[in-house]
Amino acid sequence: IIDAAREREANLLLLGWPGYTQSKGQAFGSIIDLMTTHPPCDLAVVRLRRTGLPNRILVPIAGGPNARLAIELAITEADAIEQRTGARPEVVALNLILGSSDDGDAHKKQRRLDLLEELQTEKWPLELHLIPADNVVEGILQEAADFDQIIIGASEERLLEQSLFGSIPQRVAEEALATVIMVKRHDLVRFGLW
Repeated sequence: IIDAAREREANLLLLGWPGYTQSKGQAFGSIIDLMTTHPPCDLAVVRLRRTGLPNRILVPIAGGPNARLAIELAITEADAIEQRTGARPEVVALNLILGSSDDGDAHKKQRRLDLLEELQTEKWPLELHLIPADNVVEGILQEAADFDQIIIGASEERLLEQSLFGSIPQRVAEEALATVIMVKRHDLVRFGLW
């Protein structure tokens, strides 16, 4: 698979994951863990929960290095759906306000608005949901209840943290009722910037 991706100069390697593994000591299973050691391109691991085309796509963002890839994939998918069916899926960026529901901190609020502006594209309008939460995974799952799909970038945890995508994306993929796509940029994998 890796040789074929290199030969065809693939931009994205898309792998399926059932949400568990029977491979001892591995986060996603022997094949996915092995293939992602030296990937030839960006990675996406999908846990399929709902079939059919999504009407609403949630993209949790916190400004990490993989947020842009998650937004790009969501917009590309939404655009393809619109071209194919005429329906225009909604893409929502989710940013959690941890610890307090107080929006009074002007600096934090401005950082979130700057993040949305940075991720905004001419191709597709993004809506930003700022949601207070005490726990990141629970906050994402609660907001995701009304969405068909979640696209989440890998967290910035280090390689030895056990999970290729980080514990937050992996937990979301394990627990969400919607289809979850976890993404990671190739350059970040190649240079060890986890």
